[in-house]
Amino acid sequence: MKKVYLLSAVIFLVLLFLLFWGIKKYGADTIYRGELLSTKKITVNGQNYSVNKYSDNKQSVFILSLRRFLVKKEIILSGFENEVETCGTPVIKDKRLNVLCLKGNVGAHSQTVELVDLDSFTPVKVIDEDGVVTDFFVSDVPDFEYSDGIFYCHYRNYDKNPLTDAIRYSFVLKNGVFIFDKKANITYDGNSISTKGEI
Repeated sequence: MKKVYLLSAVIFLVLLFLLFWGIKKYGADTIYRGELLSTKKITVNGQNYSVNKYSDNKQSVFILSLRRFLVKKEIILSGFENEVETCGTPVIKDKRLNVLCLKGNVGAHSQTVELVDLDSFTPVKVIDEDGVVTDFFVSDVPDFEYSDGIFYCHYRNYDKNPLTDAIRYSFVLKNGVFIFDKKANITYDGNSISTKGEI
């Protein structure tokens, strides 16, 4: 009888240890934060996310969190200044992508877009024209589009009329990374865009 009690106590202690280990590993704060300034809740496809803004008086950081019971996933969002919100289409899903699309205003008239892979809960990497790897796209028009594995960002063309003329940068999705492909001159005419050839 004593062996049964002893075995039960050992099993209980092992389960208790695993519970606390799981809370520490998956439920604890794992990223340095500073003071919490704001929290925004986002619900997409039945999943509840939170975007928390922290500051340590030197810099601010946005952290996207997803919590499911004991499991907590977090990533630091890049390229944002004062706000983060979902894009007009919060989730881009096709045979190539399953991502949460987040955007935020930066500077006087620019915008940043970051895509978070919902399967791996990691930012989708972007390789720009100069080969620099980032976690986000930027547009100073601002205007972004996604179509069939290609992400487009528009930048004002200051060599022409920056109110109507822009340069469209195309990024092609290859092996889960958006890689700069080409750029073209475009003109805005009301709600339509006319392309004037590659640069």
